[in-house]
Amino acid sequence: MALQAFRHMRLVRGVIFVMLAACTRANLPSTPIPPVSTATLVQTPPLFTATQTAASSMLTPMPVSPVITPTKPAGPPAASPTPVATLVAVPSPTSLHGPTPHPVPLLPDFGIQKSAQCDWAHAQCTFNIIVTNYGPDTQMGISITDTMTISFTLAGFGGPSGPICFMITPSIIRCDDRYPQFVPHGGTLGMGLVVKISGPLKPFQNCAYLLTSDANPQNNHACISIVPPMPTLPPPRTPPTP
Repeated sequence: MALQAFRHMRLVRGVIFVMLAACTRANLPSTPIPPVSTATLVQTPPLFTATQTAASSMLTPMPVSPVITPTKPAGPPAASPTPVATLVAVPSPTSLHGPTPHPVPLLPDFGIQKSAQCDWAHAQCTFNIIVTNYGPDTQMGISITDTMTISFTLAGFGGPSGPICFMITPSIIRCDDRYPQFVPHGGTLGMGLVVKISGPLKPFQNCAYLLTSDANPQNNHACISIVPPMPTLPPPRTPPTP
């Protein structure tokens, strides 16, 4: 019994196999398949759906829905940018004409005067020299020269300011401050010279010159004329009486 059942099952399986093979041949197309080209073509097929039945194969294209791009609702017009004022630095009035000028100090104004006393018995004269500061500020550093038109020698010098004097030529004396002396506005500076006159006595001129630069050169020198007295003649001799 078991053997007969096994044979019956094999027979049924064979019949089913033959029927399946016959159905498969009926569904295959009769045209031969063309040879595959060596070139590779890449195409994008349209969208579709495939519907296959046992009788035939049909391709039904699938309708493509239009693509609708949503648009943004129109808003109010964009506001134009507000103009911005440009700030330009205006130079100050002083910068238009360069740097601010600094006040230039004014030159001082000195004046010089002189006087003389002479001892004719000893052929010697003393000259007094006064320098005055007429402003505008306190000044310092006084230098002078003193000249004569006759031959002489310097016998001495002095004064409250402690000047130092020396002969620079046989007829010119120069005097400077031994130490810087501050002369206030309206103040004076004095010095004295003692000279010994050489040779016979005769009229001469003595002048002092201020060497310090100042604003008014008109009062920077002073001169005096020296006239010695006439010599005393001896009384005439009276002839003896006979």
